[in-house]
Amino acid sequence: MRGYQIVESSNVDWGGHGRGIPSYAVRMGFLDFLRMVKDDPDRLPRGGQFCVEGLSEVLSAFSEDESCVAAHEIKKILKQSAAHLERLLVQVQICVSGELILGESLRLTHNGRPLPIDIIFATVETRRLNDRTWYHAFFNLS
Repeated sequence: MRGYQIVESSNVDWGGHGRGIPSYAVRMGFLDFLRMVKDDPDRLPRGGQFCVEGLSEVLSAFSEDESCVAAHEIKKILKQSAAHLERLLVQVQICVSGELILGESLRLTHNGRPLPIDIIFATVETRRLNDRTWYHAFFNLS
């Protein structure tokens, strides 16, 4: 299924041993991915699978108020690239450090601090694979 696979890094099977959610083939940092989809989305190969790491660290680099502003800006960039990502048939795995909790919205706690991941991924569906939970969000982020 196309879209974002949001998963705790601790639930990813980095070694391909079948004990978690398989890592997508191409690993990159979150800011590198954001730059690529904003400035040069044609560099993404058709049908590519990307494991994007570092969203937790990006959001936690800001104060609480600033992290909300940053989350809105991230969502804006991702929404603008949604149609292009759909056309390319890519799959994007967002691996986060910390704990994801789904209540009324998806919450992320990293180093004891709540981060506004729900601003970016407001609507998610819960999925399970190899007894591990992950969350799916469509590229349009609606």
